[in-house]
Amino acid sequence: MLFRSNKKFDATDSRNKFSWIKSGNSELVRFSRGKWECAMNFSGAALKFDTAGVVLSSEPYSEGEIPANSALWMIR
Repeated sequence: MLFRSNKKFDATDSRNKFSWIKSGNSELVRFSRGKWECAMNFSGAALKFDTAGVVLSSEPYSEGEIPANSALWMIR
């Protein structure tokens, strides 16, 4: 189940350049595309994470954490 808010993303906008973001944790994969950021937690435990700007999550989340085995999409 995905949880989202009502914000729009235009994938055809040339300002939406893809780039990897260093996380410092091999089980936390992050990338951005334009003002959007995605963070994926591949570990079996929740990780501390800045959840400001979350618009979509693959699992319910608590402020300041990304749940185990889940992903968050944010506007930064």
